[in-house]
Amino acid sequence: MDTILLAYSNDSISPLPTLQHEDDTLYALFNQHLGRQFRIIRYSFITLEALNENLGTYGKELRIFHYSGHAGENWISISGEGAHSNGIAHQLGESARCGKLKLVVLNGCSTAGQVRALLDVGVPAVVATYAPVKDKSATEFSKRFYRELCENQLTIKAAFEKALGAAQTVAGNLDIKRIARALDYPDESLADSQPLWGLFCSATEKVQVNPFFPYEMRLVEGGTFIMGSGRSNKFSLQAQVDNFYIGIHPVTVSLYLQYLRSTYRPIQEGLSGEKGQLPATRVSWHDVLKFCNWRSEVEGRERVYQIEGSIVFPDWDADGYRLPTEAEWEFAARGRREKIIGKHYYAGSPNLDEVGWYKNNSGGQLHPVGQLNPNEPGLYDMSGNVWEWCWDWYSDEGLLESPAVNPRDPVERLRRAARGGCYGSNRFNCRVGQRKGFEPERGYGEVGFRCVRGYFDTVQDKGLKPGVM
Repeated sequence: MDTILLAYSNDSISPLPTLQHEDDTLYALFNQHLGRQFRIIRYSFITLEALNENLGTYGKELRIFHYSGHAGENWISISGEGAHSNGIAHQLGESARCGKLKLVVLNGCSTAGQVRALLDVGVPAVVATYAPVKDKSATEFSKRFYRELCENQLTIKAAFEKALGAAQTVAGNLDIKRIARALDYPDESLADSQPLWGLFCSATEKVQVNPFFPYEMRLVEGGTFIMGSGRSNKFSLQAQVDNFYIGIHPVTVSLYLQYLRSTYRPIQEGLSGEKGQLPATRVSWHDVLKFCNWRSEVEGRERVYQIEGSIVFPDWDADGYRLPTEAEWEFAARGRREKIIGKHYYAGSPNLDEVGWYKNNSGGQLHPVGQLNPNEPGLYDMSGNVWEWCWDWYSDEGLLESPAVNPRDPVERLRRAARGGCYGSNRFNCRVGQRKGFEPERGYGEVGFRCVRGYFDTVQDKGLKPGVM
């Protein structure tokens, strides 16, 4: 079972009240939100022996290591003794190589000197301090940081930003200009500025995930391809897409429930925490757009959709979450090297049983995301399990250029496109080129969705376009 290790260097005889409060608060928070999914180990008065034993025992299952207490540039205090950071980094490096470890938090005084050693051994992301921080501010930072991760399911970076504001509010005189947010290895210029907290990682995508409820995204490098089933010119065309990010699996019940709760919306029938890793279904196309806007807002991104009743105006230059176009969805599903068997294309393999849940292997029910093999870009469930909503309108006439969304047009029975097939589909409907239309006002038990974001790292990438449809 994946493990969270909480280590506190407090005095067992005269414990610091603020540190004890942080200890109790985080332990209760983790048990409430993560108790069924994670082993939660805490040491209120950590010893060097206990630290070494737990890192050795649970290293391959460690998801987060959190330390609070006295520390310095290359040591942390363990029961009054100094534990050298290189030894701890070596043990955490073993955890990182197993692929489980997502984050190390060193919430002590002046711990940024330990960051380089941790990143060098493969730790994906580290939160550390450059200067002494008051206990009350440090406690408030930790509480807000983990609350945003657990309750709002924000990314590490977004939760870090929220926690900085909370710490500043508590401290009163905390100078926000002294807080650095470094998304790279620490360097001399940062050290000279004497920041307080820093967020460090070897690559920016390492902090664009939630360590407990990962909705990880992959960068798909754009290109040109033949889109569609290939049965005739009406059902295939050449399309071009720019670079974009796409979720590695459909949005889960767990994440969608968080949206419903945080926006005080009613919980639909069939949605419960026990089904947390199943794809979220029975969500209408219009409700998906609202979810995308919510997710953008909580991460401090720009909304893509301006929604006025049933009318939707997309802003393709916004950096927030949205639905993929059909061209983006199919391009990502195919990967760079298509696996073809006859006229049947599946996402990741010519053998559908290896990559998708469909009527021959699903038992007639949904399955948790990510259980079968991914395709070449590392995307799961692109064939089978659930149909996935796309942005485009659907027509039985074949692939048409998607118009601007304008439901005022006097056209009845307009449907939105979905891709991928579902747990009840035959092999034919699970091909990456296959399409189906659904009414956007309704939710369906066999239809889910995954999110994408535009890629705006350069001026040339600004403004993701839907491609030739």
